[in-house]
Amino acid sequence: MDPPRAPRAPRRVATAPITVPVPAIELGSTAGVETLYSHPHVKIISFEAHARRARDAEDIEGLAAAGNNAGTLPWTCSLERIIAVGAFRVYRAPGSVAFLSCGSALQPILPKSQCWCVDEDDSKFVLQIRRPAYWRIELPVSTPDERVQARIFRDVLANALQFEKTRCPFRRSFTVALPQSHAEPAKKRPWTPRLLLDPAGTMQPPGQIGTFDGSYFFYAPNKGAAIFFAIAFLFSGVLHTWQACRYKCWKLTPLFPFCCLLFVAGFALREYGAFHYDNLNVYIASICITYAAPPLLELQNYHVLGRILYYVPYLSPLHPGRVLTTFGFVSAIVEALNGWGASYSANQSLSDGEMAAGHALIKASLLIQIFVISCFILLAALFHRRCSEQGIKSPRLCAPLVTLYVSTGLILVRTIYRIVEYFSIAQLNFRDPGFDSMSMSPIIRYEWFFYVFEASVMVCNCVLFNARHPRRYLPCSNTIYLAQDGVAEVEGPGFKDPRPFWQTVVDPFDLWGLSRGHSSQTARFWEDGNGGAETDAKAAGASNANSA
Repeated sequence: MDPPRAPRAPRRVATAPITVPVPAIELGSTAGVETLYSHPHVKIISFEAHARRARDAEDIEGLAAAGNNAGTLPWTCSLERIIAVGAFRVYRAPGSVAFLSCGSALQPILPKSQCWCVDEDDSKFVLQIRRPAYWRIELPVSTPDERVQARIFRDVLANALQFEKTRCPFRRSFTVALPQSHAEPAKKRPWTPRLLLDPAGTMQPPGQIGTFDGSYFFYAPNKGAAIFFAIAFLFSGVLHTWQACRYKCWKLTPLFPFCCLLFVAGFALREYGAFHYDNLNVYIASICITYAAPPLLELQNYHVLGRILYYVPYLSPLHPGRVLTTFGFVSAIVEALNGWGASYSANQSLSDGEMAAGHALIKASLLIQIFVISCFILLAALFHRRCSEQGIKSPRLCAPLVTLYVSTGLILVRTIYRIVEYFSIAQLNFRDPGFDSMSMSPIIRYEWFFYVFEASVMVCNCVLFNARHPRRYLPCSNTIYLAQDGVAEVEGPGFKDPRPFWQTVVDPFDLWGLSRGHSSQTARFWEDGNGGAETDAKAAGASNANSA
């Protein structure tokens, strides 16, 4: 006689979701956090489902038109990967949406999120993340208790999102009748921030609230401000391009138009993100591009200072060409840390350790920027003091130096703002179920800080160089320098350093040569009377013509 078989769950046919009584809500370790569902062992698999042929899309449209809700996409693929295995939890923080958490995987569950059950045992559920990306949540159903837990999970999904209320795009052996109200998908409208209540129960206007449902920003992004600054940077960039063509100074000021273009792209993405607040890729791209431009403007200042040192070579503290290479090398490190850290810190789908590493990289880059800016100001001030002591007060020299001081001060204000912002945000744990967004620093929660200390400051910096362009004062060539009388301009041979290029970058002051009693720096051509009176007049006339 055969041994008795374990009872099997009845085969499910085309019916509405089974209603199972949901147990009372448990409270987590943090007061006020609702644990909607928990399971000790769940597997989450990430995969992408594409229509491999145009015929698939046609089949889907034909089936939908015929009233058949059967899908054609497979819910498994060869490139899928397991992203989490272990304790599984669905919870809702106070004043927020529900969250799905398992290991390092964390995903907000919006009311319009879509999910389907794809097998007859109620053990595999597919959650749409962003087409064509999906998560497949697999629950064990080997025992009667586990099957009950799987059915409870169905009811939790039905209350938290659009579960089995939209057409399932995946191929499965059964069908589920859709509710009549969800037969036709609603068209997506531009996003409008939903006003939330503060702890006192009063309504607050957009821009004054800590969080908005499903938004990766901590406020309601202002749509008009992003358009204004995109147009402002576009205008400044076009003017910089025209000035570079007019003065023929693409080698001197190439980064001004490029940085304006970066800002235009960054604020255009920010404007798009204001209407598509749940698009993580757009949010990350806007942050990275906006953060990348200011260090490049700082690099442009280094290039301008190098040209100023070429103009008065006999008072330069170091080889003028080494200003750009030395400071540029450090700026390249800052730029790499800045972009790398911004991509990690802005991506809230990463683990806590990865986001903390991103914050650390950005803080390191900002602190290095402060150090580099300080060294740059000291170098310019030392050179300016030497010129004043020698009685050289030519407007062609003082005007670009003053412009550099103002520009560096603006960049310093922006850098200090970024330091305060990141040191405030680095200590926050957004994955904590009891996290209260209203406890964050106002510099994070209010958007006007960004527009005052980031956008406005950078616009002023770009417009400053539109009004006081360096080529209005400096000659077209770095071989033309100001004579020691402070009046005439002389065309000389220019600086020449016989050392290899790598040595000039590593040792810009030629400390190794000075320690041995001789320097490999260029000859002091300005003391040899290089140029003569005729050359002086010719160079001065050419410089005046170019500046006009």
